[in-house]
Amino acid sequence: MKVTCHVSSYESGFMQFCEHYGSIREAVMAFAKMFESGGPLSPTATDCVMSVYPYTPEDNSLMSHNDYPMFQLVRGPRGGIRKWGV
Repeated sequence: MKVTCHVSSYESGFMQFCEHYGSIREAVMAFAKMFESGGPLSPTATDCVMSVYPYTPEDNSLMSHNDYPMFQLVRGPRGGIRKWGV
């Protein structure tokens, strides 16, 4: 299932962007890689959230055409990725 993901983080400078992935698994892997050095998110940031929506090609960093995310991914207390149900 294709998904649209909105990523935001206050600690990384109010960063907010939109990415499209071919599957939920790809989105989870991409979120984990965003914390590696040179990635878009600070390696120490703990407030990062990836909201995962059903895919809509018109989605962009300012808006999602679905009302609510299916779930959110957050960084866990020991640096892992946790799924947070909405």
